[in-house]
Amino acid sequence: MQDLEKDLLFFYDYLLFLKNVEKEDSWLKYNGVYINCLKLLSDLNINYGEIPNKFKAKNYITNYIELSKIFNLSEFKHEIFVLSEIKLIRNQWRLR
Repeated sequence: MQDLEKDLLFFYDYLLFLKNVEKEDSWLKYNGVYINCLKLLSDLNINYGEIPNKFKAKNYITNYIELSKIFNLSEFKHEIFVLSEIKLIRNQWRLR
């Protein structure tokens, strides 16, 4: 797996944590990430249950800080995109 793919699956794990554990709707802000991760899992022939869940209630804040270092989160809000639009700029994944 490429670095972008691993990082996107980490982001996807965060979205599923918000959706399933925290039961909040804020994961919908990142619908482009969600859609691309579903496609990525399908392309890699991976079921979600086969990747480790890193986001848990006790490490949520620590992992969120790590996620915000990996991605410029504000650029991914309310955006639909394709994976080729994501670029690594100054050690952070960005859309623009």
